[in-house]
Parts: sequence; structure tokens; C-alpha cells
Amino acid sequence: MDRLDSERDGSTESRDQRDPLEKLKQRYAEGEISDAEFEKQLETLLDADRRAESSEDQSTIIPNDRERG
Repeated sequence: MDRLDSERDGSTESRDQRDPLEKLKQRYAEGEISDAEFEKQLETLLDADRRAESSEDQSTIIPNDRERG
């Protein structure tokens, strides 16, 4: 393995320790993914965040009288 390969391995490892958005940005900046793939994956991440926030919000909602039964 030459120096360039070992540097790539190290950068991949450090990238895996960052949050998914930072990893996605880095992959795009390095030319690993296309514009379209970046946008697709970004939308997937944002949708996942929205779903997580929505489920957190629903867990704090107090049921109304009908739901209490």
C-alpha cells in the first residue's frame, strides 16, 4: 500500500466519525458523488431528521379526553 492509499484509508476512518451530513459534504467535495446523488442523499437525511423530530414531538403530546378513553 502506498502513501496515498494509506491517507485515503485514514481520511475514510476520520470521516466515519463525523455526523452523516458532514460525511456527505466531504464525499461531494472530494468528487466521490455527483450533484444529483448529493441532492438525493441530502434529501434522505433531511427527511430522516424530520421524521425523528416528528416522533419526538408526538411523544410529548398529551392525549385529549377522547383518546384517554
